[in-house]
Amino acid sequence: MLRFSSWPVGSRYARGSTAAPTRLAGATRSCVDRHADHEAGASGLPTRGFRRDDRTNGSFSPGSANPYARCAVETPPAPPANGELKQMRVRYSATCVKCGTGLPIGAQALYHRATKTFRCARCPTELASFEAASIRAGIPGASAQRKYVRLKAKREAATRERFGKRLGGLVLAIGDEPQSTRAWARGALGEQALATALADLPDIRMLHDRRVPRTRGNIDCLVIGPAGVFVVDAKQHEGLIEVRDVGPLFSPDLRLYVGRHNRSRLADDMGWQVKAVRAALESVGLDELPPIIPVLCFIDGEWSMLFPPDTFRGVRLEGPRSLRKLITRTQRLDAGKVDRLARILATAFPAK
Repeated sequence: MLRFSSWPVGSRYARGSTAAPTRLAGATRSCVDRHADHEAGASGLPTRGFRRDDRTNGSFSPGSANPYARCAVETPPAPPANGELKQMRVRYSATCVKCGTGLPIGAQALYHRATKTFRCARCPTELASFEAASIRAGIPGASAQRKYVRLKAKREAATRERFGKRLGGLVLAIGDEPQSTRAWARGALGEQALATALADLPDIRMLHDRRVPRTRGNIDCLVIGPAGVFVVDAKQHEGLIEVRDVGPLFSPDLRLYVGRHNRSRLADDMGWQVKAVRAALESVGLDELPPIIPVLCFIDGEWSMLFPPDTFRGVRLEGPRSLRKLITRTQRLDAGKVDRLARILATAFPAK
């Protein structure tokens, strides 16, 4: 690919020359003309030609176009903002995220692009709809267990194909499963243990194994209780849970360790989950958002007797027992609000 810096000073293709290679002239000029027309129509200002401001980084001045970034010129317009709704016909069976009314195929509804949820064009009586609707609580660890079964079956089939039926069975019997496969089974067990630990708490709603639209991830558990909405990620890591300062003397660098392993990334990964939950609640126009608390629940973790850590980078660090106390510690939401929030989140984040 030709670059400005590779053209000789005396060449007719040098910077400032109006000539251009014949092979690229048509495509480049037509692309530039379209971009110039778009800029002129959008800003009302006269267009400018190409001008290189810095030869070291190859940047172009504001208002000018890069003639070789043709893909950028053809970029489609940005989607509407998070608060905008689009009226459209429902192409598959859906549920209104505000009132819980079922929306049949072909019905006119409002679509929220940011959260990928539907709502009625005009909701009926909200209370009656919510009482009639049912909540799919989901199955704890269902998606992780399915992933484990698929990986295990794939490994067994590959081993038997390579070594034969009898010898393959012997190899499978004496060999251990890969750690990447066992991790899915441990994750499923952790989510099931979390559900068991919170099952007998009064006045709470639990939503297990929820799918987050527009992502490949999931939320292990959403707990809606009197104290707020808790986004819980269950972990079955073993070892002492502590926050260490690994930085120099006057520059602290805190890290979350479980045993000998640095698990700081677990707290960072909670950010997108909290953001998705907040966007779903904001999209329905609640008068007041409830507290949204991210929690890392370590099922088999060990805690120090003196000053155990309780937070790390804004994420609560809890075990099953302390999580029970945290959920029921304060009374900010009554039973009606807890039920409504549970139905909104169950619709916005379907069970996997």
